[in-house]
Amino acid sequence: VMLTLTDGGPDPDADFAPASNGGGGVPVLGAAAGITRLAFGALQHPRHAVATTIADTRTVGKLVLPWSDPRSPIKGDQRAAHHVAWSDPIDLRRVKRAARRLGATVNDVLVSAVTAAVADGLGDAASDIHALVPFNLRPLDEPLPRELGNRFGLVVLELPIGIEDPVERTAEVKRRMDAIKHGHEGAISYGILELMGHTPAAVEARLIDYFSAKGSMVLTNVPGPRSRLSVAGTDLAGVLVWAPCSGSIGMSVSVFSYAGKVTVGFLTDAGLVPDPRTLADATRAHALALARYA
Repeated sequence: VMLTLTDGGPDPDADFAPASNGGGGVPVLGAAAGITRLAFGALQHPRHAVATTIADTRTVGKLVLPWSDPRSPIKGDQRAAHHVAWSDPIDLRRVKRAARRLGATVNDVLVSAVTAAVADGLGDAASDIHALVPFNLRPLDEPLPRELGNRFGLVVLELPIGIEDPVERTAEVKRRMDAIKHGHEGAISYGILELMGHTPAAVEARLIDYFSAKGSMVLTNVPGPRSRLSVAGTDLAGVLVWAPCSGSIGMSVSVFSYAGKVTVGFLTDAGLVPDPRTLADATRAHALALARYA
C-alpha cells in the first residue's frame, strides 16, 4: 500500500530479506508455491502431513502441544494502553559488513541485537524466551495480487537470552533461524492459522490465545525500498512501523529498512514496559557494538 501511494524505489532490499541466506538467495520463498500446497495439504490430509518426516512431526508438536512462555517483565497481565518508540536509524552498510564477516545474515545480526536488548531489560529474570516471527511464503519478486491478503506463517523462535558473548549469540541465532528456514514450520503454521480462521469467532479467540501464549513477543522484519520514496514530489524522510499484538502477547518488535537505514520499532503494553525507548536505544547500541566488534 505504501509503495502504491508513493513514487520511486519499488525494489525491496534483497540483502535484508528475513529468509535470505548468505549467498543472497531465498530458498524457502523460491519454493513458496510447493510449500503453500503443503500447508493446504496439511488441512486436507493431516495424517499424511504429520507422518511425512520426523521433523514435521516435531514441528506440529511444537505448535499445537500445550506449553507457554513463563511470566516475565515482558509477559504478564496487560492493560489497554500501549506505548511505542523507535531507535535512531542504523547505517545498513555497517550491519551488512558485520553480517558478512560473521558468516550470518543481516537479519541474524539484528535479531541478535534485539535479543541482547531484551536480556538487558529482563535483568536477573533472564531466561530463553520465544518470539513469534512472521515468515513470508510469497515470493518477493512477484507483484502483490489486487485482492491483497496475507500469505505468511508464524514460526516460533527461541531467543538465546542466556548467551552474553555477541559473536556466539549471533551464531546461535543463525543456527536456530537456519533450522526454521530449511524446515516446514512456516507452511505448517500457515495451515494451522488458516484452520483457526474458519472456526467460529468465540473458538477462534480461544485458539489465538492458546497459540500466542507460546511467545513473549512478535518479532517482524520487513525489507523496504533501497532508494528514497516521494509523495507528491516531496521526499519521504523515513518510515516508522510497528506490528500489532494479539492474544497474550504484550510486545512487538518491528525491524524495517529504508534507503540504506534500518529502524527498530517497539510497541509495548504500558503495564509491562512503560518506556519502550530504552529497548529501542539498547537494540541500536548492541547492533553498533557488534558491527564494531566484527
